[in-house]
Amino acid sequence: MNDRKTGIDVIGDVPWSTHFCQFYKTKQDLTDILVPYFKAGLESNEFCMWVTSEPLTVDEAESALRDAIPDLDDYLLRGQIDILPYIEWYLKEGVFNEQRVLDGWVDKLNQALAKGYDGLRLSGNTFWLEEAHWADFAAYEATVNSVIGSYRMLALCTYSLDKCGASEIAEVVGNHQFALIMREGKWGVIEIPEYTQAKELIRKERDFISAVLDTAGCLVVVLDSEGRIVRFNCACEQTTGCSSDQVKNRYFWDLFAIPEEAEAVRAVFAELQAGRFPSNFDGYWTTRDGNRRVISWSNTAIQDSSGTVGHVIATGIEITERKRAEEALRQTEQLLETALEHTHMLVAYMDPQFNFIWVNRAYAAADEKEPSFFPGKNHFVLYPNAENVELFQRVVETSQPYFASAKPFEYPEHPGRGASYWDWSLVPIKDAGGKVAALVLTLANITDHVRAAQQLRDSYERERRIAETLQKSLLPSVEVEVEGFSLAARYRAALEEAEVGGDFYDVFRLGDRRLALVIGDVSGKGLGAAVHTAMARYMLRAYAHESAEPGRVLQQLNEAMCTHVPEELFVTIFYGVLDTAARTLTYANAGHDEPLLYDCEGGCTARLEVTGPASGVIPGGAYAERTIELSPGDVLLLYTDGITDARSGLHFFGIDGLAEILAANSSRSESCIVDAVYQAAIELGEGDLGDDAAVLVLKAKTLRDSGSAD
Repeated sequence: MNDRKTGIDVIGDVPWSTHFCQFYKTKQDLTDILVPYFKAGLESNEFCMWVTSEPLTVDEAESALRDAIPDLDDYLLRGQIDILPYIEWYLKEGVFNEQRVLDGWVDKLNQALAKGYDGLRLSGNTFWLEEAHWADFAAYEATVNSVIGSYRMLALCTYSLDKCGASEIAEVVGNHQFALIMREGKWGVIEIPEYTQAKELIRKERDFISAVLDTAGCLVVVLDSEGRIVRFNCACEQTTGCSSDQVKNRYFWDLFAIPEEAEAVRAVFAELQAGRFPSNFDGYWTTRDGNRRVISWSNTAIQDSSGTVGHVIATGIEITERKRAEEALRQTEQLLETALEHTHMLVAYMDPQFNFIWVNRAYAAADEKEPSFFPGKNHFVLYPNAENVELFQRVVETSQPYFASAKPFEYPEHPGRGASYWDWSLVPIKDAGGKVAALVLTLANITDHVRAAQQLRDSYERERRIAETLQKSLLPSVEVEVEGFSLAARYRAALEEAEVGGDFYDVFRLGDRRLALVIGDVSGKGLGAAVHTAMARYMLRAYAHESAEPGRVLQQLNEAMCTHVPEELFVTIFYGVLDTAARTLTYANAGHDEPLLYDCEGGCTARLEVTGPASGVIPGGAYAERTIELSPGDVLLLYTDGITDARSGLHFFGIDGLAEILAANSSRSESCIVDAVYQAAIELGEGDLGDDAAVLVLKAKTLRDSGSAD
């Protein structure tokens, strides 16, 4: 086919030999056009060349392409696209040579055709052009426009509006078949069937510049030499609520500067008056309704032939929301740092080469060092271990977390300590491209429990069980044999990159015929929630082995949480003990979502009530116990609010929707019930969950269940 897809909606398909241009103001303008332009070329078997210049670097161009083309590396590897700076193409040896550049394009085309590509798609940015090069480059563009008809090429030249006056724009447009320009927030096409249209642009210079100012997305204010407003574009009117007529001839700082910044604004203006420009300034702008908006200003001045400043031009971008986001991020980071610095768990943050970036105080104290000692040092230089090197590398290569229980370790600088034992996890943090960008190493020292279990195995079996419990990973397997019952569970993160969160479940034995069932939700998100999830799980397991009463276990957990964790953190948790011989479940519920019990014989679903407050909220809180009987075919469904909060618009899945799914699938296997719950919630959420979710199903076996699987 002769027509080629440009990837640019406003243009559509064009024939080979098309030579057009784009006028831009921002990086975003460039990537809005050039990314789909080159994406279409790569997908159409064309060889592509992108010659970059300010304001877009080679790395930024590649990053923008990578966001739109996940398999960009494949194109780069087979050499279908070159991205290079202008200095390596237009200004080799510091000189622009028209014939050399033209011959270079033709050579690139011939090489592309020889490799089986359909043709050449190119773009070059002209931001580098200085006045000394303009005439030569304009002649080059005119030549390209006249000779490109002989070749299988598409050429898109990009020009900065900030560097072009009306005469330059006219000349550029005249050397191209058509031009792209942003008007009223949309890209439009200026078609030039004859070069005489360029002369019309010169005669309409004032109107054209006015249109550019009023259609620009940024704020543009023009001040006279005294600081009075002479031009106030549409973006300024929309932001302030004031019309251009209302502010004209009034002093800028009297209208919009907040009192505490008025002198600073005058000082910036004085610097511009003195010829010291351009300058940048971030400050508040008061709107007509009294609100304050944060504006980032770039300022310059226009001088006459004598060097006297006649006008000051201020171009601004509103950054209010960005500043708010930065403050929210700062507060979140401060909260996370506080949580990590006050936990007994050891936490380290490393790059993919295992160099320390940050460690918490507990991590440093374990080796009798200060936290400042670690950044920049390699983990395996400090703690050599061939087995761990292989494990760490596997996490980086597979992007999968690794969990270890009761792993022995000896500090090289402290041989007298002997072996210590650790539960630890290594979790990868992925970048936007899915690659591992960092690693989070979390360790819990269980040496005392392991040693006690080894030394007092016969007389202190209870302590051995505590140590064994603490060795479990954060998301344990539920593949345990339970006489008369079957189990299934699953955890799903709301975001692909979030491997663990505040939701958790746990299943562990308390003897030959007793089994603990746990599900909970720690407040907060991210790494801090994961740290306190582990803390809550380990403490509950320990208390469970000390007391046979679920209410007492939750009471002990509540006291520990109130004492040892920050006030803003709490956990809702359901804890039940299944007696497989008596076929009963005794439970206590600390503020967690009410589990559902399906009665097979009666064909109805009941809720297991909350029996006490969330753990970590009220010191001295009490937790009542309840006991239920489980008959063959009965199904117990434990869940977190990520399931019931699944929604489509204003319609939530809710506990009633969950009960319907349980009743409809009660005769199926426990695994199928878990699948059905997630499928229904995800379908309602249009393919995703809005929050982390955990589900644990216990089913009392019937004769049919014992003989076959669903």
